[in-house]
Amino acid sequence: ADRYYHQDTRTYHHQDTRTIKDLWDDLISIIPYSDFLSWFLEQYAINPDMQILIGRLQSPSSENIRDHLNTCEEYLNYRCRFIGEGIDLVSVEEKGCSFLGWADCTTPDCPTH
Repeated sequence: ADRYYHQDTRTYHHQDTRTIKDLWDDLISIIPYSDFLSWFLEQYAINPDMQILIGRLQSPSSENIRDHLNTCEEYLNYRCRFIGEGIDLVSVEEKGCSFLGWADCTTPDCPTH
């Protein structure tokens, strides 16, 4: 059976090639960034669970997990595939790192082919 995907006026048939970047663009277009940022800041200000989550993410142990992932070949291959598809993951990583106040916000390079 043929599958279809409908969004706005675009129609993608099963045989059409879609990339990870296409999926990423579709996902981030669902909620405008300004709306997301407003929601996030509101939750951070009023929601104790969000404050606990951010506190945990700001801890050195979370930074250590990120450092470990950056030494894991499988993770780096996955990450570089996204970057290679045109997804600006480095900007997301750097902004998140800066917000969390981690000591080292450098990101690993991806090999060029």
